[in-house]
Amino acid sequence: MTMFDQITDFNNLYAAYKAAAAGKHDRAGILRHDLHAEKILWSLRRQLNQPAVRQRLSEPPGSIRQTQFARDLLSAVHG
Repeated sequence: MTMFDQITDFNNLYAAYKAAAAGKHDRAGILRHDLHAEKILWSLRRQLNQPAVRQRLSEPPGSIRQTQFARDLLSAVHG
């Protein structure tokens, strides 16, 4: 299993989500995402595992293309 596969593993994405949401469950946005967390994370995983996405993510960190791509990806997930 590659590092990319480990990062995009559903259990890893869910653990990261829970860590990011820790202590914030008094916020409406977090509670709303909690209701749909599994759906959102599966969607994110599918998008990350597309060949074109993997190629874009392999670009140097901070590159203009990668930064815009990350924004577009987050926008699509939070749609």
